[in-house]
Amino acid sequence: GVSLADKDDVLARVLVDLSMNNTINESVNLGGRVLKELSKLGRLHSKRVEQAGFAVLKSADMPSILIETGFITNPGEESRLRRDSYQEQVAHAIYTALYEYREQTPYFTNASYVAPRVQGTNASAGSTITHTVVRGDTLSEIAERYGTSVKSIQSLNGLRSTTAVLGQRLKIAVAGSSAAVPETHTVQRGDSLSKISARYNVTIAALRRFNQLSSDVVTIGQVLKLNAPASPAQHRVRSGDTLSEIADRYRVSVNELKRLNGLRSSRIRVGQTLKLR
Repeated sequence: GVSLADKDDVLARVLVDLSMNNTINESVNLGGRVLKELSKLGRLHSKRVEQAGFAVLKSADMPSILIETGFITNPGEESRLRRDSYQEQVAHAIYTALYEYREQTPYFTNASYVAPRVQGTNASAGSTITHTVVRGDTLSEIAERYGTSVKSIQSLNGLRSTTAVLGQRLKIAVAGSSAAVPETHTVQRGDSLSKISARYNVTIAALRRFNQLSSDVVTIGQVLKLNAPASPAQHRVRSGDTLSEIADRYRVSVNELKRLNGLRSSRIRVGQTLKLR
């Protein structure tokens, strides 16, 4: 929202650079969420967000991603992509990722949090990955992003200071699937719902739902649940319910609900009992 017309060239370039870095971070976060949802549909070609210099990804105005849903040169993947049911699954996965991204980003717009890890990532526990320092990175922010400590990064890279050098390639220890989200978080001084959401990669809406919060206000010492309670086995349809809303509420696909309940369409009736698993 800042006009560059009245800025000198150096300042204008700095502002554009800052905006672009933020947009890239937002795009990686969104891409990670899409990958996480698509990983539930089958094997991924790549389990991390890749970056490329495509023209459509270079706008500084808004996050942008390209989603690769399969290869038509692969007969098996081409067959899946032709099926209406699979297309609906892919669309629902992308929708879910966009919905969760929209819920969180208005409250935490600097996007310093990491995109959710995909289950079964190639980087196993005890291995390392490489992070290239970009403008604005600090060692503490990098540590928080990857769920590790500053001391661990210093030790792995033989660093004596906590200064991150632009362009430097840092080894990062990967916690792997063992780095599970804890059951609860006790609110400490300086915490906010958005910070807690970012720390554990749990959306603000989910935190509200798990803890029956009517607002975003939290108090010191308050214990917040970070995981959803076990999903019930059934849901009784109430007035106003739709199949897609029920699917979103219990984190199950519309197709799965149809399969479990022998439904040929998305029509449901009040009082109907639906199996959820």
